[in-house]
Order: sequence, then C-alpha cells, then structure tokens
Amino acid sequence: MEIIEQFIQGKRPDQSLCEDRIIITDAFVSVVDGATPKGDWKPEGKSPAVKIGELIEDVLTQLDDEASAKDFFETINASIQDYYKEHGVYETMAEKPWERMIAGLAVFSKARKEVWQLADVAFRYEDQVFYNKIDIEDITSEARALYLESSIAGGISVDDILAMESDPSRAAIKPIIKNQTCLINAEKHTPYRYGALNGFEVPKDFIHIYDTDGLNEVILATDGYPIVADTLDKSERVLQNLLESDPLCFRENKQTKGRAKGDHSYDDRAYIRFKPE
Repeated sequence: MEIIEQFIQGKRPDQSLCEDRIIITDAFVSVVDGATPKGDWKPEGKSPAVKIGELIEDVLTQLDDEASAKDFFETINASIQDYYKEHGVYETMAEKPWERMIAGLAVFSKARKEVWQLADVAFRYEDQVFYNKIDIEDITSEARALYLESSIAGGISVDDILAMESDPSRAAIKPIIKNQTCLINAEKHTPYRYGALNGFEVPKDFIHIYDTDGLNEVILATDGYPIVADTLDKSERVLQNLLESDPLCFRENKQTKGRAKGDHSYDDRAYIRFKPE
C-alpha cells in the first residue's frame, strides 16, 4: 500500500477532542467516525467516541491479516462488550443505548482486497462515491432547518445565532437525536433503523463490502466532508466554501449541527487517499 495523502482535523480548536481517527497498519487502513455523545458516560474521563476509536485501533493492530469482515465485526463487538463489562456498565448500556460508544467506519483489507463500510463513512474510487447516508439524519436536519428558518422569520439573524454560546436549533432536536439511538442495529425493519458500531450485534444488511481488486486508488473519508472529491484539496475547498456561505449548515449543507462559535467546522473530519496495491 502507498499512502498518497491523509488529513484529520477536529472541529474544535483543541485537537485532542477530535472524535475521528485514521488507522494504518501493514494489513489494514481505516477511517473511524466517532459519533457525538448522546449521554453522560465518560469512559476513563474521555468521550465515548474517542474511546471506541482506541478500541477499534487495538483490534485492527492485532487482527489476523486474512481476517474477513465477519471476523472483524465479531471481534470489535466482543472487545466493546468486554470493556462495558470490565467497567461495570454493561447492564446500563443494554437498557440505555444513548449511553453507548457509537462509531461508523470504513476498513480496507489488503489481503482480502475489500472495503468494509458501516454507517456513513464514505468510500470513493474513480468517479464513484458511496456515502451510505443515514436516512434518519435527513429528517433531523430538516427539523433543525425548520427551527432556524422560523426563528429567522421571527426576527433573529444568522449572525445573532452564530454569536450564541450554544445552538438553540441543536437543543431543539436533541430529544430526537437521543431517542434515535434505539434504532441503531435494530432487527425489526422500520424505515428509520440504521447500523453503527456500539458493542451490540450489527445486522448483516448494514455492512457493505466492496471489491477493490484492480483499483488504482481508494479514498476513505468521514462525513465531516459533505462532498468527498478525488483529492484532499478539492474536498477541503468544497467544505470551506460551504462553511463560508452556510456556516449554520441549514440551507446549502443541511446538517444536524452547525459551525459553533470558535470552531473550525461543524464536524470533525478525516480523509485518506492511497494505492491499495
């Protein structure tokens, strides 16, 4: 494998708070998108999104080079469950899914010549981009946009909202975002269920496996990039233009949160482009 370019940046000025992660071993390349915490639990004083990234890195570092996607997901789920049990929180996690560590990711396996995708971490090759967007987030981002548009119609300005210490539109949709964690890896088929790593079994239909045999380049990127272009520079330019024109992320780039006061962006972001052979 040859790494062509990579970049990671947290949305906040303090980069130690970044909840995205790039993992590179001799056998695997992975990009991890740690989900913004919905509960109050802080494992070892850290964000659950940071801790799950550490567990994923530990697993990929030790995983057999020839391991399948099934092997990987069984191993990482067992690792997360063991962590819950070791810290005496397993029963809490079983009953309160919003307290769990949650992440999406894409993993490239050199031996298998495959990319394994779970949740909305993008995979790109040539002109094909597989975003695997989570449908329910379209609903919450639209609800947030409605809240902001009605507030602006009522007399408050975009600049007024940007100057606030916390985004009132995020607070407005917080109950939905918290409750939607009950739909992660749900076995019962509803239009709103979706997949993510959280220590509990991931139904097979949420895991996408792509054959990379013969591909010249592979790109993996988290959803901090609304458009994943064929180079890092192009992806960054699209993002920066949107942050300039729509910093609240409710018109051109509808998101469940906007760019908070003093932050670099609306979300952490990670991008890696490499030659798989």
